[in-house]
Amino acid sequence: MFSFAGKPGQCPQIRPGTIGLCAQLCENDWQCTGQEKCCFNGCGVQCMDPV
Repeated sequence: MFSFAGKPGQCPQIRPGTIGLCAQLCENDWQCTGQEKCCFNGCGVQCMDPV
């Protein structure tokens, strides 16, 4: 699991074979709104709600 330190919580686990958008949409949690964290999506990184 890939996660940037910052806001509380953990990034959701990515199911095997899942491929998200292959772009770097954030660099750290603080670029995400509210409680969202900057998480690996299977290819790139994006803001997601923590688990």
